[in-house]
Amino acid sequence: MSIRIDCFLIGHNEMKFSEYEKMVRSMGETSGAYRDLNYSFLTYKNHLYTLPDLINSYSIFDSSDLCMGDTFSAGIAYLGTFLHRAGLTFDYVNSFQEEKDYIREILETCEVGVVGITTTLYVSVFPILEIMSFIKEIKPDVKVVVGGPFVSTNIRTQADTTVQYVFRQIGADFYINSSQGEKALADLTEALRDNKPTDCINNIYYKKGDKYVVYSSEHENNILENNMVDWSLYKDRVGEYVALRTAISCPFSCSFCGFPQHAGKYQTTSLKAIEYELDKLNEIGKTHCVHFIDDTFNVPPERFKDLMRMMIDKKYDFKWHSYFRCQFADEEMVSLMKES
Repeated sequence: MSIRIDCFLIGHNEMKFSEYEKMVRSMGETSGAYRDLNYSFLTYKNHLYTLPDLINSYSIFDSSDLCMGDTFSAGIAYLGTFLHRAGLTFDYVNSFQEEKDYIREILETCEVGVVGITTTLYVSVFPILEIMSFIKEIKPDVKVVVGGPFVSTNIRTQADTTVQYVFRQIGADFYINSSQGEKALADLTEALRDNKPTDCINNIYYKKGDKYVVYSSEHENNILENNMVDWSLYKDRVGEYVALRTAISCPFSCSFCGFPQHAGKYQTTSLKAIEYELDKLNEIGKTHCVHFIDDTFNVPPERFKDLMRMMIDKKYDFKWHSYFRCQFADEEMVSLMKES
């Protein structure tokens, strides 16, 4: 009897960058996708370098090559935790390129309810197409759902004819349109597990005739405080680098940035909840560095200082880094950062 996995999550697909850049450039150097990508690399002696490429090429560290798969995905961590708390089973790969053999093993030997593809860092369809091709070659009839920023950004910014073309090009069974999406994924996974209708779930696009349609679009409001990552679910496979968040969205409304409109209302979680999550991560004993992915980690300033004091008091074994808004920096803040 095969093992049942209600939802199998697939993390980031880090394609060979020179090939990926060529694909995105074919969309036009003035396209939004290429303009976004253009800030992510530099050209030196006719060779393209991302930041990890530079580090790997010039041996800044005496270690194996760095890649994005070295950092445990925050998306995988939060989605898996939400599914688990909803009474659903899940498995995952953090990095598509590095864990293809494991994906093949799961698809060939297990009963998989739905494969979930995350799109957090994608500016074009090409990484998703590669994952879809790989999945369908192994198990053509498995259900696939695609969600995350790539999907919601296309729906928000493109005409419906373009969205329909992109959805058909990818060929997934379902798409999630939500700035959060955890509940939509859990509801869909549960419906597939229990053989219930999937055409009445909020924020899910599904195939109807020759079009993808949505039953209803409603804003999800999953309180971050109630969905802190359960790191015990990942203790056997979490590595040296981990990404986590203490807030959703951004407290500012800068004219050049549309992130707050996409991410929804700004919310932070309590110091107690952050301490609990960091304690559990520290107990596993494998993580050397935490990346706080909040857009403005040091806002509000007093909350940030209290968080630094907590980390100093706890004497965690890992270092940390974050995004930082310099206008709020003062001598006390910098001193606390250094000590923590």
